[in-house]
Amino acid sequence: MEPFAETEKSPWTTLYRLGGLSALIAAALEVAAVFLSIIFARGFPGPASDAVVEWFTLLHNHRFVGLIYLGILDLAAIALMSVLFLALCVALRRDHESSMAVAGALAFLGIAVYLATSTVFPMLSLGEQYAAAATDAQRSLLVAAGHAVLAVGGVGTGAYMAFLLIGIAGLMISMIMLRTSIFGRAVAYSGIVANVATLAYYVVPLVAPSATVFFLWISGLLFLTWMILVGYRLLTYTPSS
Repeated sequence: MEPFAETEKSPWTTLYRLGGLSALIAAALEVAAVFLSIIFARGFPGPASDAVVEWFTLLHNHRFVGLIYLGILDLAAIALMSVLFLALCVALRRDHESSMAVAGALAFLGIAVYLATSTVFPMLSLGEQYAAAATDAQRSLLVAAGHAVLAVGGVGTGAYMAFLLIGIAGLMISMIMLRTSIFGRAVAYSGIVANVATLAYYVVPLVAPSATVFFLWISGLLFLTWMILVGYRLLTYTPSS
């Protein structure tokens, strides 16, 4: 595997290491989120997606459980992915500047959309206000605000748009990997499969609604695998002298 020519003292080496570490930590956070959700489900069944008062109650009585269900670990993982995509943009910039500029812009836009529409901190703040509310009128307003937050974030419009943009960016980057020798064909093909699966998730509910949850798990597992492979490569990548 012949990396592109850069010196051993390249200022980008630190970024590659940070990008690789960010990818592996993000993958670990996603795995932790799944296991914690399974563990908590036994004693603290998650509220329905639109059950605002139940969310407020859970956040008030069991804050950590509520934050896990709302996706605080996912939020941290997506934020870390910004470092990963930045490292990928730098590593693949040679001979592919325009394509990587577009892919990077889509990735960062998707990450920004996800972070901006996350329900974690808005629901936590509204839950605290709900617990302190003195009148039914105040509580009604807070419940309405909670419905608005859940409609945009979580599994709503914001998350759908975010993962669509990230999936397109990931597919573009994986295809560019095929035309370089930095990451290897196995990493490139795993990225293509993972990101095609991510994008296909937007079609599956229309043609096979019963397979939606299963396909969500498969696409998530494939994307997780790709992140681990890319992260490991970035951690071990040493620019040539």
